[in-house]
Amino acid sequence: MDQMIVILLILFLAATIASFVYRKFVLGPSKPKKKVLSITAGFSAMRGRRETMEDEHVVLTNLRSNTEFKAFSHFPPASKSSSSSPLAFFGVYDGHRGSRCAKFVAQNLHKNIFNSQAFIQGVQSSSSSLIIEGIKQGYSETDTSFLTEATKKQNKFLDGSTSVTALFINSSLYISNLGDSEALLVSHPNTFQVLSFKHKPSEESEKKRIQAAGGIVFGGRVGGLSVSRSFGDSDVKIPSEEDGYKVGVLMSAEPYIKEEIDEISKEKGHHYLLIGCDGVWEAMNYQATVDFVSERLKEKEQGGKEITEGVLSEILAELGKEAMRKGCGDNISSILVYFS
Repeated sequence: MDQMIVILLILFLAATIASFVYRKFVLGPSKPKKKVLSITAGFSAMRGRRETMEDEHVVLTNLRSNTEFKAFSHFPPASKSSSSSPLAFFGVYDGHRGSRCAKFVAQNLHKNIFNSQAFIQGVQSSSSSLIIEGIKQGYSETDTSFLTEATKKQNKFLDGSTSVTALFINSSLYISNLGDSEALLVSHPNTFQVLSFKHKPSEESEKKRIQAAGGIVFGGRVGGLSVSRSFGDSDVKIPSEEDGYKVGVLMSAEPYIKEEIDEISKEKGHHYLLIGCDGVWEAMNYQATVDFVSERLKEKEQGGKEITEGVLSEILAELGKEAMRKGCGDNISSILVYFS
């Protein structure tokens, strides 16, 4: 009996040692579980010293619960009992010469992107190139549809709009913009990356494109406008000819799209995303806005306050007031996406 117990003890020790050796030298050290990215978003829309407010914005923080779009049908719905990576869309649209274009874009752009065949295939196959192609198609369809409406005989309006959009698919981020609406990705400690491109008529590549179409850039403007890409603006989008002189498409609706940022995470130091119309930065430079927002976030974080939509919206409202205090006369619309 004693001999049997000894044999069993030896077998138990041998199995324990074998298991330890296998885990230590074959499997290697266990990797810490990767934390799922979580986002919270706030927004602010403030009329500056202008007579009208022509900005629009879209905040879609949870597309997992949206059954309208085929592109997202294979994603499991968000659960309150477990964390899910983000599936979200944000847009800021800065209208000019009227509010009709910005309203149209806010209602239709994300739908046209999500329903594009390239986008559907891209999301379902995790192909960033197809997703980007789908975004381009969505922009083009939105502009074409609005121009059709704007140039009807009973309408004939010249409204236009710039844009900046942010799309989160899990931890991947896609930024696109037209005109001078912009996006900043901010990391600790108060460093930032500009993810957008300012389409200005005086920018060399834009100037060459405009001149090649028969247009003229004068005083940093084309057709009286200070941006070179936009939605709408039918008077500089529809080709014309007069006395044998041909003028092509002077304004483009092809967006700048930042190549996919494939891993947004708190562990990498990413803190938040700030997107907004040009009014945000009219009187404050990039670093000033980042310092302003980061300082107020730090106060909330260190004070143990939960970072909610309301908190973020309050910070953006303070930012708008500060921009106006420093001389901004434009409308100020922005969205702040906080990472946790």
